[in-house]
Amino acid sequence: MGSNYTQVKHKIWSCIQVSWRARILIVDLVALVFSFIEHFHIPLYEQYYYFKFGHNILQNTSFVFPNESFCISSDLINSYTGSNDSYVTTEVKSNHLLVYGQIASRIPMILAAVILGTLTDRYGRKFGIVLPILGLVLDGACSTLIVWFDTSPYYMILIHNIYGYLGGRTLLFSSIYSYIADVSSPKWRILRLGIVAASTAFGGGAGELLIGYWLDGSNCNFTMLFFFYTVLSVVLLAYVLIIPESLPKVERMKLASENPKGVKIYLEGARLYCGGLSLRSTWKLYVGTLVIVVIHCNFAAIHHIDVFFLKALPFDFSPHQIGIYQVLRESSQGIAAILLLGALIVLKVNDVIIMILSTVVHVACSILIGVANKTWQLYTSKGIVYLCL
Repeated sequence: MGSNYTQVKHKIWSCIQVSWRARILIVDLVALVFSFIEHFHIPLYEQYYYFKFGHNILQNTSFVFPNESFCISSDLINSYTGSNDSYVTTEVKSNHLLVYGQIASRIPMILAAVILGTLTDRYGRKFGIVLPILGLVLDGACSTLIVWFDTSPYYMILIHNIYGYLGGRTLLFSSIYSYIADVSSPKWRILRLGIVAASTAFGGGAGELLIGYWLDGSNCNFTMLFFFYTVLSVVLLAYVLIIPESLPKVERMKLASENPKGVKIYLEGARLYCGGLSLRSTWKLYVGTLVIVVIHCNFAAIHHIDVFFLKALPFDFSPHQIGIYQVLRESSQGIAAILLLGALIVLKVNDVIIMILSTVVHVACSILIGVANKTWQLYTSKGIVYLCL
């Protein structure tokens, strides 16, 4: 029995070593955990903002605040204020603050990704992965202190801004995709990128599921939740620091020397978009860019639509129920990224055709989401949308 256990342990360790040397599932794990953290902390901020603004409204009522942590709901606000307007005011303020935080982080992300992304050719892909995760650590640590000392949540906007200037998810995933491109053969590159997408989906779904249950189970103990977010970010940073680079330093320097430097690299990029490629390549470039823009704009809108739909009466979903729905939705995307994409590669379907079909179905289902008035309609449309992502 002991001998069999030793053999199994040896085989597992051998597989890990082979995977590590071949750079297989190295950054996929980074994508999974990062997505878990990201989808864990977004609802956390949403609920915390709602709690803070609701707390301010209840201070002007007869509500007796308990000594231990507690959650604030729309029913609680309405019952003590006697008006639905108070609940709406709380909802509007919290959503506005959430949008301000997203703007404060995403605009700097664009600038950082353009500037810092080019440096990963010379300094390695880990450079572009470490910086955003370091931003997560700072974001979580500062937010934990803001919650602990019960200061204004508006300070969190400044923290999000710093996170954005360190690249955020834009720099991280562009570096992960570049890492995959460095270590993959052309035949399996798309599938490996699909596995990264699947990891992102599964991690995101798990994060939303956990935060939903944890918010309910902890009675909205925000200090503990933000502390967990910080610790997990530190663990991820430690892991990224020990993973191997995609390419040896000599190869990186060689590639960097062959590419344009400084301002020239941006001029070269502009030239490619303005006819510097063959007609076929230019067509692919513009189609790919259009697909990315449409899907990401669509994704941002749909995320808010489904959460507000699920919160609306008569369903009045709780955070953990929304989490269950989100994990089912994200899982469908993960399964499609592995199985459906793999099948299309085996069938040798052209990449551009895959993107066009995916976008057409995505937009059609998004229109259905916009007019949905039944839960099953939303579920069905969202499931198809995420199969296409």
